[in-house]
Amino acid sequence: MTDAKRIVALRTALGLSQRELADEWGLSPAAIARWETGSNPVSGPVRKLLAIYEGQLSDSGVEPAEDSSFLSRGFNGIIAYGAWVFFRRTFGVAGTASTAAHDAMARQFANHLAKHRAVLMKLAQRALYLDPLLSAEEREALARLRDHARPMTIATVHRVFRHTFGADPRALFASWDPRPAAHGSIGQVYRATLEDGRRVAVKVQHPDARDSISEDLAASPLMDRWLTTMWPAQQTGVIFEEIRERFLEECDYTKEAEHIRRFRESWATDTRVTIPGVIDEHTRGSIITTEWCEGSRWEAWFPTASVADRARFAELVWDFYWGSLISEGRMNADPYTGNFLFLPRTTACIDFGCVKVVTEPFHAFF
Repeated sequence: MTDAKRIVALRTALGLSQRELADEWGLSPAAIARWETGSNPVSGPVRKLLAIYEGQLSDSGVEPAEDSSFLSRGFNGIIAYGAWVFFRRTFGVAGTASTAAHDAMARQFANHLAKHRAVLMKLAQRALYLDPLLSAEEREALARLRDHARPMTIATVHRVFRHTFGADPRALFASWDPRPAAHGSIGQVYRATLEDGRRVAVKVQHPDARDSISEDLAASPLMDRWLTTMWPAQQTGVIFEEIRERFLEECDYTKEAEHIRRFRESWATDTRVTIPGVIDEHTRGSIITTEWCEGSRWEAWFPTASVADRARFAELVWDFYWGSLISEGRMNADPYTGNFLFLPRTTACIDFGCVKVVTEPFHAFF
């Protein structure tokens, strides 16, 4: 098959226009058109890219070595993060370390974050809202790199759909936008429309998310020793065993769907909270589909929010996270600002992958 026909076949298989394929590859639509008509020869780099996409789209699941794992293994990134946290804990408060050294450590971590996801992305999210030592510049760098991490290719997304539902996304939805609407630590969110006209959010998990998390956590004993050095009262192994359970559980979208249903039921009468419902017929395995919520992100809402609005949100966060634990023994353990959307009269909570369900004795005691 000629290169021109290969490009046409790939675009047809993915259901993309020339413009959409051009956007995916970072090229101009005119370049795609010239290759498909044969007026311009396909260059070597493009042939290599084409082979990668064909491999990702293959039902055999065998991908070229150049792109064999989307979620790069983050052991070095975990070490970088641990060193950064230790450095800031030890020297940051006292202010004895130079600004240049702080910035260098932050850049080292941020550069790893740009390439990795899974556990390292989760740690970055925690750093953004838990570390009071972060400067405004460091927070901005982490947020920027986090939001621009490398996405899955369209071919990989189609392969996940065929493995899960036996069909491509365009065959399952009335409309499907191939551009990611949001990036998470282990998946990406896409916009789609059901046959009845409802707009939905479709979260697709990276194919090797669970393996990536497991390998990232191989560094946990070393991190554990560092943490118990900083906080001697902490028992060895307790925190990281909990982290392991919660992070791996996030890969189970069936369990996340169950959490969403329980939280929706519990908060159905509280108008301050909106929890999008699960679309059961389009939720399975590595894909979860929920109702779409159109709201402002934290970065857009917070700078213009009034003091009263901020206070109401703070009260809602307290009531939602602790109230759920007190009333049901179930706590959403990820109060990351990216998990909220702000609407005129309510706040949408949109991620329930990391949820802790406590034992009945603990619940009664608490």
